[in-house]
Amino acid sequence: MANLKFVKGSYKNNDAIDKTINYIFDNKKMPNRISGSVGTHVHNKDLIIKQFYKVQKIHRNLTGKRVIHFVLSFSIEEMEIISSHYQQIGYQLLDYFNDEYQIVFALHEKPNQFHIHFVMNPVNIYTGNKCRLQKKDFHQLWHLQAKIITDLTKSSQ
Repeated sequence: MANLKFVKGSYKNNDAIDKTINYIFDNKKMPNRISGSVGTHVHNKDLIIKQFYKVQKIHRNLTGKRVIHFVLSFSIEEMEIISSHYQQIGYQLLDYFNDEYQIVFALHEKPNQFHIHFVMNPVNIYTGNKCRLQKKDFHQLWHLQAKIITDLTKSSQ
């Protein structure tokens, strides 16, 4: 069963955006370069970082948590079934946020351990308000990923 978890950490430092984006886009961790984004440019990590900072600066929201980081991990059985659908899964999970936030994702591939890292700018692109994810959001995201994977499993049979 897939596992969705939010990565603990304050992410309040000024370099939190740089470090987290650079980590998820580490070429050694993503040999097949499977990634995606909403609200930002996905093919250039330096540009992604600048765009995250720009939205926070425009909305004068430069304090507190600078990024939200979560990971969706897959079981070995799921990896075999959904092997060509990782990007689709990433984009479908992003639908939960209604294109109101800048979010990037990248698939990390280790033998028998694939997982998608998501990094979200917590500042709403339009309103400048910070996203305050609550338990209900986590549960809704968990149910959404479960539905996505169940639907892919059914369609591959």
